[in-house]
Amino acid sequence: MSHFKEQVRNELTEILKGILPINAYEVANIKNAKHKVAPLYLVDREVFKEVLYLEQVVRAYIGNSSKRVHKNTFREFAKIIDITPAYRYSIGSKHHYKNISDRDKILRELPAIIRIHQNKEKKRLREWSKKYEWDSQYFAKVYRDLEKTLQEEEEQIKEIEKNIEEYNVVITSYESYEIYPNIYYTTIDNKKKQSLLRQTAPNIFFYEEDKERAKSRSDKKMERVVKTYNKLCDVVYFKKKD
Repeated sequence: MSHFKEQVRNELTEILKGILPINAYEVANIKNAKHKVAPLYLVDREVFKEVLYLEQVVRAYIGNSSKRVHKNTFREFAKIIDITPAYRYSIGSKHHYKNISDRDKILRELPAIIRIHQNKEKKRLREWSKKYEWDSQYFAKVYRDLEKTLQEEEEQIKEIEKNIEEYNVVITSYESYEIYPNIYYTTIDNKKKQSLLRQTAPNIFFYEEDKERAKSRSDKKMERVVKTYNKLCDVVYFKKKD
């Protein structure tokens, strides 16, 4: 299997050879983008056919060697944004997070969550101790306080597990504010879509340039604003509401 995967990656590299990837993190101007790359490849119809053929090869191979073939088998090697070509796109940033509200999933996740949280907090405390050169007495005091807090949190988790029907519970990473590059695009059949871009693999975007169509659609609203709004400072357009 490892040899096959290496062959697939080499073949994909050959297919995309000559196409300069777009670094979506830079285009989206994401501040935490240092050393991060979300390579976006804009491919035409011929190149896209080759990518789809390679995807079918992967699905067939894994289908013959495994009882389960996930529909996103090719995702390990690349992300295909859409099989319908797009004629317009833009890259922006998006706050990406996961929500879990299903009761059974929550009950499965809670034990691991409390363990990860406890290990992370203890590690953070040890790092602070070294960084700020705490003496052993002060470290022991702070560590005891942390253990007390962690114990209280663990007891609350157990209470939730035991009486899950009495609680509204959502597991979410919403407040972690992980910012990722996101592509917004319009397909040739005028469907507006969006997709998060991957950092760990090439993002394949089937793009057929149509400058006139893209320009006329994207400029239409601003043409109306320029014609009907008042103007200040060259860039400020305003109009009193009716």
